[in-house]
Amino acid sequence: MNIKHQTGIFPGIFIIFLLFLLFAGTACAAPADPEIFPETECITESGESTESIEQGSSEISEELFTEHSAKHPKSSETILENSGISDIIEIPESVLLEDVPYYSQEDILPTGCEIISAKMLLEYYSQQETELEEMLSVISCQSFHTEHGRLYAPHPEDAFIGNPYSESGYGCFAPVIVRMLNHLLPQQYRAVDTSGTDLQELAQTYLPQGMPVLVWATIGMWNPSPTSTWYLYNSRGYATDHQFQWLSNEHCMVLVGYDTEYYYFQDPYKSNGMMKFRKDISGKRYEEIGSYSVVVFEK
Repeated sequence: MNIKHQTGIFPGIFIIFLLFLLFAGTACAAPADPEIFPETECITESGESTESIEQGSSEISEELFTEHSAKHPKSSETILENSGISDIIEIPESVLLEDVPYYSQEDILPTGCEIISAKMLLEYYSQQETELEEMLSVISCQSFHTEHGRLYAPHPEDAFIGNPYSESGYGCFAPVIVRMLNHLLPQQYRAVDTSGTDLQELAQTYLPQGMPVLVWATIGMWNPSPTSTWYLYNSRGYATDHQFQWLSNEHCMVLVGYDTEYYYFQDPYKSNGMMKFRKDISGKRYEEIGSYSVVVFEK
């Protein structure tokens, strides 16, 4: 692996149901337990069967995310202890991982940025091409279901909501990608959900060791805004009174570098390639989406 860095000193460390539901959420957007949510493969655009949400008004419920908190109280010490890697005393001022493969989601998976970004991470470690069909075969894609006049779906931590082949798909969060990666990674590696860790800490802990990080933020670091809302199934698959609200512009990229002013990402959106974004705005968008991240460790 090629790493460019300069040595420096370490700087320091989301109930009122919608009368009419919003338009399908703009995502660039483990598999759920088959006994809980039926295991359905993500299907091609021509065989699309997922339902889109209609337009309507929006109010954020106080009970949003009661079972899946957007906050992840994980400490860096816990992550380091469980990862088998040692803490770094001297942190490089800049790092750039040059050999992380790049793929675009354009004209392939319009709302599957999480899957395309995971493909980059997977091939970085496996050193061989992985077919998207193989990745999608181990992800549960869940459509919306109507019960008693309410729209229901799992939480994005439990399944990919919608269809990544469709412009009207939504997306998924770190736990779904972790389960997929651990099904496909070479045996000597394991994916770990590092959600809740500060973005700067992720960058300065893992990138100097040649470990890219899967990060959830927004397209172009644009402002996220509330869009579609649905009621959640709980962990047993039962309908609840808890709601989830999707945020527009949700996006997943691979963090591959940083310097004193910017973070550098392999961005699958519109064939962007490597993009740099200011550290302050990147950290803000990362937190607003839920501070989701994934790192692959050597066992």
